[in-house]
Amino acid sequence: VQYLSAKLGLASGKSLTEHLGERLHSRWARLAFWAQAELAAMATYVAEIIGGAIALNLLFHLPLIVGGLITAGVSLAILSLHNRVSLRAFEWAIILLLSIIAVGFLTALFVRSPSWPEVASGLLPQFDGTESVLLAASIVGATVMPHAIYAHSALMRDRFAHIPSSERPHALFSTRMDVT
Repeated sequence: VQYLSAKLGLASGKSLTEHLGERLHSRWARLAFWAQAELAAMATYVAEIIGGAIALNLLFHLPLIVGGLITAGVSLAILSLHNRVSLRAFEWAIILLLSIIAVGFLTALFVRSPSWPEVASGLLPQFDGTESVLLAASIVGATVMPHAIYAHSALMRDRFAHIPSSERPHALFSTRMDVT
């Protein structure tokens, strides 16, 4: 769905929210759409802030409230790059964060190698009661980010809408890789 949203932004030069705004003629329908989009984004950001707070607590023994404030501040700083500096700076910040995560995972892999049979057994889903089902649902909920559906069409509109049609297949391929 994120990829289709990105294709819409590239093909039309408008974001998904712009299209919906043009097609929703009732003021109440527009307000309801806006409210659900805001709630979806807030739910995702709350999960990110809580996850960041827990990570900082585990890594540095910071109190959860301090970790949450740090995570929120860093998130706002990164998001402000898009609006105040440039889309390119925002993209480089995301690439830097992903690189740090990759280095961390690779370091952990070599410093303390996992038991590969246990890793393989972890690939098979197993539920041990209601707590594990709730945990699985939480993981899916944190992974599927509904705000990204709106974000991808806007990013494509801002980044690639003005490129020649001959370069659009490459832009779509790049977006498919990004979404994947």
